[in-house]
Amino acid sequence: MTRLETELQRRSQAHRAANRSTRENWRSFTRHRNRVMELLGDESRRQGKVAILGAGNCNDLDLVQLASECGEIHLFDLDREAMEGALLRQGVPERPNIHLRDDLDLSGLSDSEHATGPDPAADFDLVVSTCVVSQLLETVSRVLPPGLHRDRIMLQVRDAHVRLMTGLTAPGGTGIVVTDVAEADSNPGSSAPPEPASARETVRKGRHFLGLDTKGIRQALGAVRNLKESEPWTWQLDPVRRYLVQAVRFTKSAGG
Repeated sequence: MTRLETELQRRSQAHRAANRSTRENWRSFTRHRNRVMELLGDESRRQGKVAILGAGNCNDLDLVQLASECGEIHLFDLDREAMEGALLRQGVPERPNIHLRDDLDLSGLSDSEHATGPDPAADFDLVVSTCVVSQLLETVSRVLPPGLHRDRIMLQVRDAHVRLMTGLTAPGGTGIVVTDVAEADSNPGSSAPPEPASARETVRKGRHFLGLDTKGIRQALGAVRNLKESEPWTWQLDPVRRYLVQAVRFTKSAGG
């Protein structure tokens, strides 16, 4: 998978362009952001050290709230400029408990020989992946031609990212995978959430994005405790793009 690893490392330019295109979308992210913060709310007030994977523009995070509730926050994204801009826009540029990290391969594919930066210790009380899996799989789909070989590698990349998450989580800590599962069926601009039955039907009929259904993510997590799946909600990324989103929460076994 050398070619894929190389492309994942080179995706920074496209990633930065995507961040620039959605940088001012704070308002359209409101419903999505509120749901993400609800998911984090029960955990972050009790957790000392938090990792957010794929932070980017942070339009899906209330950094002021997180900074007041968490002892230490590490925002991971290869686009450091986007994270710096997010701190300024949300008025938290000087918070000493927020750390910006661009030294981790979020695909989870880099081993010790290929790692571009130091591996953070597996001591985070809460690790959250914020719709970054779909970005990784989109890169795979661009690099490789359609077919079973590409599909298999996409699932391998998903599983590698999930293993990275569990590896960063301290024993007894919590992980939350937030992922855009499918395109939403409702009209753009509508604030109405999808019915749970409709969301399940979307997945049952195979209309979900490959590798992003919560069943597949639960299977990729393997031996963890307290697996819980959220109800679906809609994410208005921009005036045109609208996605169905779900989350999977887990607890890492105390024995690691």
